[in-house]
Amino acid sequence: MPAFSLPQLPTLAQLPLPEHMELLDRGRKWFESMLADLPPVSEWVLASLALVGGLLMLLYGLRIFKALVIIQTALSLGTLGYAVVAHLIERPDLGWVGMLVGGLAGALLAWPLLNFFISLWGALMGAAAGALVADALGAQQHIIVGLIIGGLAGGLLMLIVFRLVIIVLTSLFGSALTIGGLLVLVIRIPQVGPAIRQAMEGAPLLAAAVVVVPAAIGIAYQLRFTERRDSRNESEPSDSGGGRKKG
Repeated sequence: MPAFSLPQLPTLAQLPLPEHMELLDRGRKWFESMLADLPPVSEWVLASLALVGGLLMLLYGLRIFKALVIIQTALSLGTLGYAVVAHLIERPDLGWVGMLVGGLAGALLAWPLLNFFISLWGALMGAAAGALVADALGAQQHIIVGLIIGGLAGGLLMLIVFRLVIIVLTSLFGSALTIGGLLVLVIRIPQVGPAIRQAMEGAPLLAAAVVVVPAAIGIAYQLRFTERRDSRNESEPSDSGGGRKKG
């Protein structure tokens, strides 16, 4: 009787997948073309919005994360709607209609399916982190493996240590937005802008530290706030306790 053997599965190198640099180049070109079609917005306005939004995420991320998920979903589907109308249908003059319809659809979907979209965004951010790790380790041929493992890990972390993941992610993104908006505003000042740009370009670790340090402060602040809130909730009498007996 012949021995049973599993069929030989193809390796990733044998699959008809584009190279990771080709994927990144496609994404960059599409994003740049989409931005070129959008109506011009002042850099000062964008930087100010990034600064304010980043501070809110950095300090109050856990308290506003539901609104952040809804806004993120609306913006993403709005961008997708714009791309479909402007590029696939080839009607850039009606791109704002696709953006409006996509944004409204995203907000209406995210509101009742909030838990699903929270896990989805966790998986997407985990996938992006896994791809970046694979690229940093020089394993570009395994970029798909990094995407899959990172996506699964991100989704599971959202389910297991939900509160901690939300605090860490909002602190990191909030710090990046805050520092980015602040740098855009400060670099435009002729007296200090060139010196700051030269310092950041000459010391890559300094740029990372500038983001990591505020993020660590935000994580500590949010964790401290949640601990105080939990202790305050535990100290309050329950509805079946002495408060009801006094009535």
